[in-house]
Amino acid sequence: MIPAFDWERDYGPLYRACPDAFWLAPDADDLLPTPDRAAPQWTLVTRFEDIDPPSVHHGKTAATMACLTAGPIFLAFTMFAEVAGRSGMVAGLGVAAISLFLAPFTMAIGAFLAAIPVTFGTLILGELGLTRAPWRRPLLWTAVGTAIGIVIAAMFANESLVAATALIFTSAASARIARSVIRWEGAEPA
Repeated sequence: MIPAFDWERDYGPLYRACPDAFWLAPDADDLLPTPDRAAPQWTLVTRFEDIDPPSVHHGKTAATMACLTAGPIFLAFTMFAEVAGRSGMVAGLGVAAISLFLAPFTMAIGAFLAAIPVTFGTLILGELGLTRAPWRRPLLWTAVGTAIGIVIAAMFANESLVAATALIFTSAASARIARSVIRWEGAEPA
């Protein structure tokens, strides 16, 4: 038979020894120090919430660099493909090299046209890479850039095969450039 509750028997000695502790934890009398028993030793455990969360660094710089190089890459590839198709590979490389002198003029146009897809792509892939290590692989970024380029080329470059190919190549190169700049701090290793 279980004895009935007796406050004096169950809690009286504890309350008289430490009245404040009784209200905090009435069933924890074995944790309180007594003359024959020392207080328990507690250690501070660092929890994951106490550590700075992982973060993406240089995302804006990555998107800016990819946008600024989109115009010159598109122009160089287009000029190379046009001239190489008519005059040969060497002539195409020469014209592509000459087109780099026009880079300052094509940067603004290319950055304007590439701003939305490159910025959103960098933002989304950067956040995916923060939580999932496989999304940080450069080849995957290049593949996603290529896929975005194919979708954009299918929507806008119907007449010219060279322009569509240059658009796909530029999109893949922009994704690769953005990936080369972006960094993840505090994320799990890849």
